[in-house]
Amino acid sequence: MLVRFSGDAGATARAVRDAIHALDHDAAVEPRTMAALRDDLAERFMRPVSMVGFLGIVAIGLAAIGIYSLAAFAAARRIREMGIRIALGATRRDVLALMLRAGAKPIATVSRSGGRWRSSRRLGCSRCSRGPR
Repeated sequence: MLVRFSGDAGATARAVRDAIHALDHDAAVEPRTMAALRDDLAERFMRPVSMVGFLGIVAIGLAAIGIYSLAAFAAARRIREMGIRIALGATRRDVLALMLRAGAKPIATVSRSGGRWRSSRRLGCSRCSRGPR
């Protein structure tokens, strides 16, 4: 039950509690203001929201570690090639540009395919998706 009032909340709560107990002695009455109710609901939902936020941060960290590992693995496999290129006259800048292009290519491919998948799901279009039919 909601009661609109102006003035002292405690006095109004006592009056409402007394009126309800006059009608039914067994009724459980817990008068609260809307601000207290709002605060209780916000507190109840903050824990799951905080957990989801924390798990999102952990997921971003794991993704960053995975991307770094992939780039380090690709660079380690091409160390010999980089040495040959430098021996043939390539500058460090050329070799760095080569490695950055090679590392960005798989990331760009995955980003494009993920964007295509999201847009096809959003549109609900079976002809838009590139998956198996």
